[in-house]
Amino acid sequence: MTSHKLGSIALALALAAAAGCASNKPGSGLVQVDQLVTSIEKVHTSSEMAEQRVTESLDALRALVALDFGDDVVGAYAKTEIALGESTKQLAAFDDDVQEMKSLAEPVFKKWAEDLDSFTNLEMRLKSQNRLAQTRQRYDAIVMTVEPTQAAFTALHQQISDCALFLKHDLNAAACAALRPDVDSLSLASEQLEARLLACQSAAKDYVEAVALPSMPAPANDDAPAKSGAKPAGAKATRPARSNG
Repeated sequence: MTSHKLGSIALALALAAAAGCASNKPGSGLVQVDQLVTSIEKVHTSSEMAEQRVTESLDALRALVALDFGDDVVGAYAKTEIALGESTKQLAAFDDDVQEMKSLAEPVFKKWAEDLDSFTNLEMRLKSQNRLAQTRQRYDAIVMTVEPTQAAFTALHQQISDCALFLKHDLNAAACAALRPDVDSLSLASEQLEARLLACQSAAKDYVEAVALPSMPAPANDDAPAKSGAKPAGAKATRPARSNG
């Protein structure tokens, strides 16, 4: 088992233990909701970074096979390797963020479902049950888009890496000409990945806008002189209030 997988398992166990310890504290349900929302925001950001990293590595590879790098062939190849290294890191970060989201999601939905039995008013229970179903549907939409996105990201990254490896010991005009059809075919895969990433980002955005806790404005500092557009020193950034519909 790789150290990355061991790390993911350890994270899941730690999150489960923390959720169990905090589940009976006042307000713990909202804390768990907020933690899940934060993790989904991280998945959204990771997907944006994935798009950027793949584009950078593919652009660097295209420049190589097009012999569009002037006299510094070694520097051009090094740029491709560096871009692929950053893409590898982002691939791992994306996976970590998705695993964290999944680990945080189940306790939220499990506890919500369990608490339905505590209602004394049947109509109120049905309303809450309907809200749970809607929220779960929004979360499932993220999972349904993010999993194929991860697979597409991995596949394209590996294909770009293979092309770079092809040139590692054989970078010349003839080798580049032989590789161009393969690199050209990556354009379609890149477009498909971009569409998946956008779908993932849209699903994450829909969830956050519908479920995130409303934010309170930072308290005014009456002792400080008023400044247009200024924020109190050390003020924590807050999410804008979102509809809970």
